[in-house]
Amino acid sequence: MGKKKNGGSRLKKKNLEQMVIALFEEQPNQVFELKTLYRELHLNTHPAKMLLMDILETLLMDDYIKEQPRFSYQLNTPTQVMEGIFHRKANGKNTFEPEDGGEPVLVAERNSMHAMDGDRVQVTMLARRKHHVREAAVTEILKRSDKQFVGTLQVSKNYAYLLTEDRTLANDIFIPKSNLKKGQTGDKAVVKIVEWPENAKNPVGKVIDILGKTGENNAEMHAILAEYGLPYEYPAAVEKAAKKLKLDISAEYPPDKGRPVGGWRAYCRCKPLRDGGLYYRQGGTETLHQCLFSGPYRSDVARASVQLRLLTASR
Repeated sequence: MGKKKNGGSRLKKKNLEQMVIALFEEQPNQVFELKTLYRELHLNTHPAKMLLMDILETLLMDDYIKEQPRFSYQLNTPTQVMEGIFHRKANGKNTFEPEDGGEPVLVAERNSMHAMDGDRVQVTMLARRKHHVREAAVTEILKRSDKQFVGTLQVSKNYAYLLTEDRTLANDIFIPKSNLKKGQTGDKAVVKIVEWPENAKNPVGKVIDILGKTGENNAEMHAILAEYGLPYEYPAAVEKAAKKLKLDISAEYPPDKGRPVGGWRAYCRCKPLRDGGLYYRQGGTETLHQCLFSGPYRSDVARASVQLRLLTASR
């Protein structure tokens, strides 16, 4: 009489996968520990347990189940209609970030409704395809973002384009002549998208500001600030107040305090270290840092209170 085989030794992967799926669907709210799955499926051999681990890994990759915590599994049943933030990518691999903080979901370009980066949208979860990541389709754009684009204008007789290197947009922005704000070819400009028709390849925008000619110092600096949403112009009252500031530095200093550094002279109570840094003792604590004129500040304990006197270099 032959030796009796342990339970699960003759299971095929397809049959075991069907058993696993049936178990999760019968108890969609249940979190199964790994040892519980072994017991429920009557798996008591090492090959059968390894086969289950392989199936669980596949179901996780297909987003059919979720793992929480480690080696504990539950059927993944997200709400079919969700709201959140849309993130556009120039390569077409857009994502949707649920407002509840869940994992990002892929949104193919064909399902994006031309939503822009940062738009608040409503999506519908698509049916899961085997061996594919979960996807969603935008069904409504709830609120447009205030994102602006910086680039170089290319103007023709009847229309213009903004050529931008923004990583969230693969297409140039079409600008009607009426929205050009007297911009010319080669101008650095700030543009806002006003619409993106369903069947149009390019979004439609309007010029918000002309920064200057591409390559000019001020234009390029303002372009960098505008690209990151930072102000590059200030109210007249602020500019007026800034002009009243005194920029002269006194040449007088106590000759017995501090020590000069570089072309300017910085006087402080810091003492030199072997590596060129300085230390300052305050309250029994030695704080390491680099002098303001010899490198960036670094602190190993706490920021020291160091008084510096900046003086014009004597010739």
